[in-house]
Amino acid sequence: MDELMAADEVQPASGKDIEDVAAVLKDYYKQASDWNEWLGRQRIAMQRAYNAEPYGNERENRSQVVMSDVRDTVSAVMPSLMRVFFGNQKAVEFLPTGPETAKIAEQATDYVRYVIQQDNPGFLEFYRWFKDALIGGLGVMKVWWDQRQTVRKVEFDGLDQQTAAVLAQEAPKDAGVTVEMRPDAEREGFVAGSITYRGEQDQVRIQVVPPEEFLIELGAVTLDRALYVAHRTLVTVSDLVAMGYPRELVEEHISHESALTAFGEERFRRWQAALGGPNADEAARPVLYVEHYVLIDADGDGVAERHRICTLGESMTIVADDVV
Repeated sequence: MDELMAADEVQPASGKDIEDVAAVLKDYYKQASDWNEWLGRQRIAMQRAYNAEPYGNERENRSQVVMSDVRDTVSAVMPSLMRVFFGNQKAVEFLPTGPETAKIAEQATDYVRYVIQQDNPGFLEFYRWFKDALIGGLGVMKVWWDQRQTVRKVEFDGLDQQTAAVLAQEAPKDAGVTVEMRPDAEREGFVAGSITYRGEQDQVRIQVVPPEEFLIELGAVTLDRALYVAHRTLVTVSDLVAMGYPRELVEEHISHESALTAFGEERFRRWQAALGGPNADEAARPVLYVEHYVLIDADGDGVAERHRICTLGESMTIVADDVV
């Protein structure tokens, strides 16, 4: 990932003032949030029907039975949907345009299947995707190229001096590997320590977006023609730093609300939301992170371009802006 700049250094992908772009984003975000909140109330009603919960209009000395037809129907449909993508046949297959591209088409087919089923928890993500669509009428899958810093630490103890020397010698000799050794506090003459691996992860990621995190303008018919589409979520400080954002900038936008109680619909979808509270670990504190995909004429040529603009916090501080 390219090094990201602080908010006051970010310039829109064209010449329009950053304040003007931020004002447009806030207006679109507010309208889309209000629309999503209304839709969320409908989805909650559908979820209650799926759970076969009481409707609230029950009368004393009358039947309190609630039929589970919605859940039974969804449960009956799910196996057929999953079988299409995860059965014996290939759900996606690339066809060659000639004999010379047959091998390439076969490799592309195998690669897509590997990305979905091996590189990602594809079965679980597709299951959630279909179920969101069947119950609430909206299923959203996000696909992107994920670049982030990774840290893995391996602890060891009880090694003799000779084994420790071999371990240190065979450890990879690059800037991302750090070997630390110290005398074992419990066994005299032995060595303890750790090996820390720091690197970057690059891979295709697929992940279901919860309906309450997906925003779209009122009246949009398709994603391509929508003036505004956004993915809002609460991301920990640690994850944002791993994505390349400066730690100082991220910590300025830490949310004062619990990560589990930010969106009303989420409180219903996850019962743990009621248990949310402030986190003492600064790296685990939540920050509102929004990816706005907005059609905007930022260069003044009269033609709107699709921008991917990322913001931090409720103030919508712009931290990245690219034409996509």
